[in-house]
Amino acid sequence: MTDQQACSFVELVGSTHFNAINELLSACVWGDRDKVATVYNSYMSNDDYTLYGMLQHQVVAGLMGVRYRLDHSAIVRHIAVREDCRHQGIGKRMISEYVGLHAIRSLEAETDHDAVEFYRQCGFQIQSLGEKYPGVERFRCTIKL
Repeated sequence: MTDQQACSFVELVGSTHFNAINELLSACVWGDRDKVATVYNSYMSNDDYTLYGMLQHQVVAGLMGVRYRLDHSAIVRHIAVREDCRHQGIGKRMISEYVGLHAIRSLEAETDHDAVEFYRQCGFQIQSLGEKYPGVERFRCTIKL
């Protein structure tokens, strides 16, 4: 069985993988434990927010947090792949799996320079938002489905 076949895309609400979720969210959220806990709790308490994971051999290899909107679009709020699992297509597969599960018309994300190429390779259109924070250019990434 290949690693791709051994992967499963699952909702992480009520998951027992709290430490892995916390670690991956920490990679997405700049802040201390309290901020990470606040972000995690937003997924657990808001019906429009869902936290997904890509399990590889029953280990959370990647995480994707999404906000679904009533206009049949969604926003990728957080996405991260464990460092030792990167460059295996896990991030792209999480996006593809999400799109396959939901009848959405578009998917959007906002990111920085470090991750913009990932979204471009996934087929997103990229628009610079300029220097949204001092010294940090941000990008809106959108794909119509």
